[in-house]
Amino acid sequence: MGRRGEHSAEEYRNMILNAAEKIITEEGIARLTARHLTSEIGYTAGSLYLVFQNLDDIIAQSNERTLTHLHDAIQQATANIEAPIEKIQSAAYTYMLFAIANPHRWRLIFDHRPAKNEVDLSGTKKRLKMILALFEAPIEKLNVGQKSFFHTKTLWSALHGVIALALSEKIETLNTAELKSQLETLIENYLNSL
Repeated sequence: MGRRGEHSAEEYRNMILNAAEKIITEEGIARLTARHLTSEIGYTAGSLYLVFQNLDDIIAQSNERTLTHLHDAIQQATANIEAPIEKIQSAAYTYMLFAIANPHRWRLIFDHRPAKNEVDLSGTKKRLKMILALFEAPIEKLNVGQKSFFHTKTLWSALHGVIALALSEKIETLNTAELKSQLETLIENYLNSL
């Protein structure tokens, strides 16, 4: 059993977040409990509240880390692409691959609803806006005027919906090549209509 003082607050915070991400990735959100988390790291359940407000705070901070990884992946994938439509397609494809590779963590960003006003979600919102900015920059190059953010939100919402529906496998089994084609078609049709 871990003892207070054995790790700094920052080390302990990272241990908890790493354990939370492991549980979410391997077992899903339903298995993320204070007891399960602390048993993973060898501490008591009450010790969580030395560095986090509650379980929702752990989830919010885990989501921030997930969004940072997603942002970095999209940024890296699109760094050397100049053509706006190709850049957006690459960003969408990277977003799709991330969602497929990390389904529990990806869904948690959008599905988890913390108790009202108990957790600061400004970090999550900031990181989502950073991801949207990766889509907005190439859209701005298409001379859409002052509606670039409107078109970014609209396109990203549609892309997100197509990916979410495909991952749910409610219509058919996930086919990555077909999903990529759907995303490309959506992007081309939307952007060419502007």
